[in-house]
Amino acid sequence: MKLKKSCFTLVEILMVTGMICLIAALIAVAYNGVYRSWATRNTIATMKSAHLALDKYMLENGSYPQATSRTKLGSLASGNKQLEHDLLQNCAPYAGKDGSTVKVFDDFGDKDNIVEIEYVFPAANSTSFALLSRGKDGAFGTDDDIIYLPAGNNTLKPGFYMGITTTDGSVSDIEPLAQ
Repeated sequence: MKLKKSCFTLVEILMVTGMICLIAALIAVAYNGVYRSWATRNTIATMKSAHLALDKYMLENGSYPQATSRTKLGSLASGNKQLEHDLLQNCAPYAGKDGSTVKVFDDFGDKDNIVEIEYVFPAANSTSFALLSRGKDGAFGTDDDIIYLPAGNNTLKPGFYMGITTTDGSVSDIEPLAQ
């Protein structure tokens, strides 16, 4: 008498493998979305913290730091020990020193290639400053740039926006960023 061996058929093995691949793909997509959401929130928190340091500077000096064009936020602290200290303390862990230069960076992209938050003073149509982040893709001029207008301007309320930034600090295709 022959014993009947039970084993899986090729179709069953392929179906299980396909289901495992599908579940893995769904998890990978969900994780990427969550990570990008965290990165956006971390960048917003860093910009708010930098705003506090810049407000303290304004209260002590009577105006915000002057910049003739868009400049890296950390380079504003060059020669000003108090602003340097405040940026390093307020924006940690997204701030650090590279030699004698302070760097304040966003939470997007490769940590070996730091992307710094930029400062514009005065912001377009405003008497205050704006902070700019390159957003998820790491490049200015695309629709995922994050713009922080602490005092707003003639047409926008104070807050965070996503839009396209240009080299002179003006923005287009702007829409409020849910906070």
